[in-house]
Amino acid sequence: MGQSLCTADQLSALPTLEPASQADLLTLLAQEVRLVTMALGAADDDAEAERVAVRFERALERAMDADHRDESRHAHLQLSSALTDARRAGLRVSATVEELTLDGALGAQRLPVLTAFLNADRPT
Repeated sequence: MGQSLCTADQLSALPTLEPASQADLLTLLAQEVRLVTMALGAADDDAEAERVAVRFERALERAMDADHRDESRHAHLQLSSALTDARRAGLRVSATVEELTLDGALGAQRLPVLTAFLNADRPT
């Protein structure tokens, strides 16, 4: 993905970081990419996990779309809060960044994509 602000080692450490540090890293990544996707690995009937995942996804999208420093700071705070809630709900976060190649009228375009995962730490 070119000159990323994030290394594979940092991404692999993401689940072990405190929520504020996770938010720092994910905010940086979200601002580098062109697309954010989200996956939730929890029991189908886990309403709390779904609620947390929706909040996390919205905060991550806000971080990606932030144009100004204040917007970025606000998105970071929301992301940190959502990650704290995720940890309390027994969910751990991980992420990958990959490139998606799209063929279009202007030729092939490479788009960096951030995929964030929330997985249950507990048996489902």
